Amino acid sequence: MENETAVFLNYSELTQLNRIFNIISEDTLRANLFTTADIDDMYSVLEKVREAKEELELEGA
Repeated sequence: MENETAVFLNYSELTQLNRIFNIISEDTLRANLFTTADIDDMYSVLEKVREAKEELELEGA
């Protein structure tokens, strides 16, 4: 397993990152030579961004 590190983003930054992920399609990633492993990593990041954003929403950010 790879080492993980903490990244601190505020609600606005998470929102913008989520918007970027919504714009970039898997086809676009493949066209830019992202491997299947790269794309899997992107989905993992996306899931973490959405979870963090949801947690902040529940906390009343």
